[in-house]
Amino acid sequence: MNDATAKDEPDDLEVGYKVYAAYLEHLVVDQESRKKSLEERGLSVLTTSAALVSLLFGLVAVVTGVDDFTLPNAARPPLAIAMVLFVVAAVLGLITNFPRNYSNAQAEGLTTMFGERWEDSEPIAQRRVSVTQQQVYAKARGVNGDKAKCLFAAMFIEVVAVVFLTISVAVILAD
Repeated sequence: MNDATAKDEPDDLEVGYKVYAAYLEHLVVDQESRKKSLEERGLSVLTTSAALVSLLFGLVAVVTGVDDFTLPNAARPPLAIAMVLFVVAAVLGLITNFPRNYSNAQAEGLTTMFGERWEDSEPIAQRRVSVTQQQVYAKARGVNGDKAKCLFAAMFIEVVAVVFLTISVAVILAD
């Protein structure tokens, strides 16, 4: 057999499961990083939206405090829409941080592993661990996908809110 052909010798078989296990472990770690990143960005949307709503209230307070200033009627609807959209974006950003049901190793399985399974061969032990990691990965990928959709919606709504705010400011400046 030449080097380019796969061999069915035991040493070669042992290498395969180790590669698969390392790859699966890497996927699980990636989903943990993705979860953290999504939650951080969700909080960023929350912070940005809250700051912009505060600025909106400040702007309204300043301009309405001027004796001869009247908020143009044309500026009111886009200003109100912007405020509502910023609040919706903030809520969606917060939702990305709600506790979710992520999968993990079950306590009973760990008890079995440390008891009757402790003497399993390395390939059998790795297969069992890999099955658990695959379940953890699949659940994390699904939950993180939901968080990503929520984050995308929050960011999109925040952009739309900025557009409405810009329209309102343009109307005020043009008046």
